[in-house]
Amino acid sequence: MTEAELQELAFTAADLAANYSAILITIISGYLFVAYAAGSDLSRQQVVLINILFLFSTSLFTYAVTTCFIKQLEIVTKLKVLAPENFYPVNPVVITGVAVTFIVIILACLHFMWRIRHPKAE
Repeated sequence: MTEAELQELAFTAADLAANYSAILITIISGYLFVAYAAGSDLSRQQVVLINILFLFSTSLFTYAVTTCFIKQLEIVTKLKVLAPENFYPVNPVVITGVAVTFIVIILACLHFMWRIRHPKAE
């Protein structure tokens, strides 16, 4: 493949990761809205169902984002051979940081729901 084709593939992988990230942030925002607006009024079964759907969808999209970045890293590794003088910002540290950040956000959302459902007595 030529350098231009590899760059296009790298940009496509980054674009796909950004799209998945946007969907993930939308899911997280929706969950937080439901937790804040109705969390204390939901039955236990409703909360269990919402949490299962939330964990499934956020896990899926976190995996998708990470996979896209890993694919971009593979492509960039090939690009570095063709054009070593260019700067390529993707690296394993960035990928790990993004994945860990999303996992921490997901756990914080679950904690938020817990705090809404189990408020401290004053």
